[in-house]
Amino acid sequence: DACHYRGSWDPRGPWTVARGRVAATALGSLCLQVFYRYDRVFGAGDAARDAAKAGAVRIDMLRSSRTWKRGSQPSHAARMTLAGGGELPLDAAHVSADVRGMRAQVVLDLFVTNSEARQHEGVLDLRLPDGAAPYYLAFGTAELARVEPPGATTTWGTDVATLHAASSGSWGHVLEARMAPVEPATEAFERIVSTARDPALLTWSGAGMFHLRVFPLLPGKQHRIVIAYEVDLTPVGDDAELLLALPQDLDDVRIAVRAPGSTWAAEPAAPLVGGVRTWHEPGADAVRVRIVKPGDCWLTGTDAAGRVHTAAWVRPDLQRVPREGGRRACFLIDTSKSVAAEPMQIWQELLPAILEANRDRLEAFHVGFFDMRTTWWRGSEIANTPENVAALRAHLAALEPGGATDVGQALAAARDKPGDLFLFTDGVPTWGAIQPEAVLAQVESGRPVFTYATGLEAEDRAFLEVLSERSGGSQFTVLGRADIPAAARAHRHRPWLIESVAVEGLEDLLVAGDPKHLTPGQRLRLVGRGRPLADGGVVLALRQGEERRTLSIPVTALASSTMAARAYGQAGVVRLEAAGDQLTSLARDYATHFRVVRKTCALVMLETEADYKRHGLDETGHAERVTARPVGAALATATPRTPPVRKSPT
Repeated sequence: DACHYRGSWDPRGPWTVARGRVAATALGSLCLQVFYRYDRVFGAGDAARDAAKAGAVRIDMLRSSRTWKRGSQPSHAARMTLAGGGELPLDAAHVSADVRGMRAQVVLDLFVTNSEARQHEGVLDLRLPDGAAPYYLAFGTAELARVEPPGATTTWGTDVATLHAASSGSWGHVLEARMAPVEPATEAFERIVSTARDPALLTWSGAGMFHLRVFPLLPGKQHRIVIAYEVDLTPVGDDAELLLALPQDLDDVRIAVRAPGSTWAAEPAAPLVGGVRTWHEPGADAVRVRIVKPGDCWLTGTDAAGRVHTAAWVRPDLQRVPREGGRRACFLIDTSKSVAAEPMQIWQELLPAILEANRDRLEAFHVGFFDMRTTWWRGSEIANTPENVAALRAHLAALEPGGATDVGQALAAARDKPGDLFLFTDGVPTWGAIQPEAVLAQVESGRPVFTYATGLEAEDRAFLEVLSERSGGSQFTVLGRADIPAAARAHRHRPWLIESVAVEGLEDLLVAGDPKHLTPGQRLRLVGRGRPLADGGVVLALRQGEERRTLSIPVTALASSTMAARAYGQAGVVRLEAAGDQLTSLARDYATHFRVVRKTCALVMLETEADYKRHGLDETGHAERVTARPVGAALATATPRTPPVRKSPT
């Protein structure tokens, strides 16, 4: 009888599947008692102290040590620790990059030797660039002397097929990973390690961090770990840049880069031989690859099932309509517990960027940090000087989360702070006024509110849109660091509302981040199924007030690359994961089919086909399900995601 299960938890996930309902319920009950739940419920300060006095929780346990500070490690920072304690230094790192237009495939080839007398489980924490999507993992024994990075005289590639062929050459015992749902993949890894066999597991930890577990690191043997990922280039003015940060303190660091079809340069400089630039111990912290004026870029290619996909990076030529702005501004930053790391890290860089990019007109500012109450940095208005902005950067980096979210009281607290309002929040109030109309009532008439959407999970964009549009402000889309330079000046011009986007010849057209508005200088990344018509292009229907405009962007030369399909797959996975549990199964299908390591799927490596089958990781049919359910159609028919419960105190 189902009523027998009331008050219990279903045994789901790698920690409880094998242990049953009693274990799941015990763990769930314990989770409800953890101390850090209380400051989310009661907030900080007096309310928390009152709760502590009532015996709900010890006040010293309310203090959180978590911060949103972005990891100080550069991309490609890697640290190999041993599960039983200790650390193994890397022997060498080889980096190969293939750049096509505005996207790159990068192969990171790491070598490590277990100099101890017994085998170990290794744990590699790896920092990759923001937005990177790993798609390949191989692990095995190798001899570094026989492994050379690709150069001008070698045939090489960064796609899965070429990497697979290379792995069967100079390697010793080597295994390649497959995509699988995170939970069963983790469970399979745990069970196989206990039998002293050969698994590996690469999972996404969020904010550019990835966690790799490998077993065994054999005693006295050198091991090779190959991880390949894709990432968009960063716009720098009219150019685009790929930053290849280099692991430090290594004697053997080698880089090879090619960018066919592009005019490009690199720093440090290196000669271009056969279309490839190579470096051996370049003597710098990073190699910067600069693509000169790539313009609008179009890629087309097939997925593993042979179906054609297209990806495009375009910058519409928009009419610039200046917006009047004052000499002062007020910034409000949500520091409540509910704010995730990724948006906060964007805000921590965007706020100083706004001050620096607008110093010609923005003379002074206030900065308020809010959860259930608002505190003002330095307690007064601050001059927009380089010294003050540098001090603000340091303060932002040290922020700690705490308390519930009361957007209304923050806006009310800003009434006596002059200037335009810049609001950084996920739009999910959990305290005080909870409806956007009631929150907006705290803003005096005629004062614009500018909000910033990150396109990430747990963000209520409709809430933010009400605040910005009805106040005469705007909502801007900032997907990552690459969008910050344009977003920092976006409020200086009136944006265009995007009413529709179409590309003739493409189906299931997705725009990265699903932006609602378009500002001058903003780039759009579009992906879809199929191939665009040669004489077609992007057709944008835009509106600004009563004025409507149709903008056409023609198709430039189509370059062929497998990166087009994975760009579509990655965009689809991000949108489906953000939709919540109802589309999790479809998100797994997309992540598996297009090989995208994110929240729902990991790369797992088992020793035999029988191992995959025994652990249920040999499931097929992903391609068929992906074909049958386009992302746009799935999102359109899904029940709108229920926002977190918003309960006002009485």
